[in-house]
Parts: sequence; C-alpha cells; structure tokens
Amino acid sequence: MDIPEEATTKENVQMTQKPRRTFTDEQKAEAVRIVGQSCKPVSQVAQEMGLTESALRK
Repeated sequence: MDIPEEATTKENVQMTQKPRRTFTDEQKAEAVRIVGQSCKPVSQVAQEMGLTESALRK
C-alpha cells in the first residue's frame, strides 16, 4: 500500500502524552525503603513498581 508523502511528514504526526503520575510522600518513602532493604537492584524494584529507573533513583 502506497502512503502519500504528505501523510508521513512531521506536521501530520500527532503524539499523545500520558498524564503525569503523582505519588504521595508515603509511596515515595515505601519505594526507597524497598530498595534499601532488598538485595534487588533499583532497576528491578522500579520495574516491579511500574516506575522508571530514573524516577526511583531521584
């Protein structure tokens, strides 16, 4: 199937942003506690909690 060249330009691409998630101080403290008390790497804990590694490191 041929796609018109005009359909592939940057101007025609629409990106949707996911809403920014917020966390309570208690949730943040729990994440830090889990990392500190477990033998798991930050990356693994972040993945298990549905976070990015950089978010958990901060």
